[in-house]
Amino acid sequence: MITENSASLLQTILSRFTLVHFPSVSDAIMEKYISGKYPEEKERLPFLIKYCAGVPGVADNIINDENFETVRTSSLENLFSVLSTDRSSAFVVKKYLDENKDKAENIFVFWLAYLRDIILMQSQAPNMIINIDKKDTLRQLAAKYDTDYLMNMSKRVIKAKNMLARYVSLKAISLWLSLKSA
Repeated sequence: MITENSASLLQTILSRFTLVHFPSVSDAIMEKYISGKYPEEKERLPFLIKYCAGVPGVADNIINDENFETVRTSSLENLFSVLSTDRSSAFVVKKYLDENKDKAENIFVFWLAYLRDIILMQSQAPNMIINIDKKDTLRQLAAKYDTDYLMNMSKRVIKAKNMLARYVSLKAISLWLSLKSA
């Protein structure tokens, strides 16, 4: 059995298998792989190399997913509402997640990556940023929020992602995520 995430399998199933982990390849190999197989992706190459973290299959999935970039961009646009302290932003987040129910897990992953990048920008580590093509928008958010608030929101997004994995209602998750004082 091949799985991308062994944590999603029951322990009784895992106990009957041998786990084999494939090491990540270097950035140079990833660049050669993406450039050779997808020469039209020159513009997104720096992002793809960082986002894929040495896993060629992830690059294939991203490039072949026609909705990836749309969801990624809309996730960044809606991150403003997630971070907002305005109570009405809860409804914006709820509406966005309701409209993208089937992509909710990916949205949480994007939000975590963006929050990570914002914190890295504040820490003066720009060479470690994954979403290098969204640097200007991330810089705006980095100037607006402090690191403690962003760390707290990262923890909330992780908890929301875990709640989704436990089949908690997406409406409940989005409203809980928007209540910053909880």
